Amino acid sequence: MRFRYRKFRTQLAALLFQLLRVILYVSIAGCMDAGVNPNTYPPPPQFVSPPEIEMDPNLSTPLAGLLSLTTNIPTRVLLEVSNDEKSWSINFDDFETEHMLTVLGFRPDKIHTIKVHIINRDGLRTTFNNALTVTTDPLPDGFPTFVINKRQPHLMEPGYTLFDVIPEGGNSEFGALIVIVDESGEVVWYQIGTRYTNVRQTDDGNLIFLQGAKYIEMD
Repeated sequence: MRFRYRKFRTQLAALLFQLLRVILYVSIAGCMDAGVNPNTYPPPPQFVSPPEIEMDPNLSTPLAGLLSLTTNIPTRVLLEVSNDEKSWSINFDDFETEHMLTVLGFRPDKIHTIKVHIINRDGLRTTFNNALTVTTDPLPDGFPTFVINKRQPHLMEPGYTLFDVIPEGGNSEFGALIVIVDESGEVVWYQIGTRYTNVRQTDDGNLIFLQGAKYIEMD
C-alpha cells in the first residue's frame, strides 16, 4: 500500500504540472492575441491618434510647426529631426495625453524627416511607425543676407540666437524682421512685420516686443 500511495502521489504531481503548463500557455496566447507583449509589464504607451504636423499655423512664421497627437496614458514626446545636412533631437518634458507642441528648428528650403517617440513615466517608449515629412520653402526674395565675420563655437552658449532686424537701403521696403539663427548663423525661424524693437524672450518661452507704441507678447 505504501508503494501504491507514493506512485499515486507522483502521478498526481505530474498531472498538476501538465495542467499548470496548459494554463500558462493559454494565458500567454491570450496576451499575444490581444497585442500585448507578455514579457512587458506594464505595457508601453500607445498612440490613440496619429501625430500630425501643421506648418505655419498662425500664417506669419513659415518655419514653425504645430505637432498634435493623443496617447492612451500620460506621456512625454521626443522628436528626432533630420535633413540632408543636420540631425537633432527635441525633448518635451510635460506628461500629457493630448499634445499640442510647437516645433522649431526647421531650416529653409529643406526636406525634414521627423521620428516621433512617446515615453511614459516608467520610461517605456513607443515609436510611431511612419516618420513625418516636412518640406520648407526658401527664404522670401529680399530677405537680408547675414554675414558671419567670426565664429567661435567653443565660446558660444548652446541654443539659438534671437534678434530683430530693421532693413535699410536696398532692403528698406522688405519690412522688419524677428529672426532666430542657429550656431552657424542659419535661419531657423522668422516673422516679417512692419517694425519690431526691443525683442525679448520671457521665462515661459514667449516673445515680447515693441511694435509702434504697444508691447505685444507672442507664444
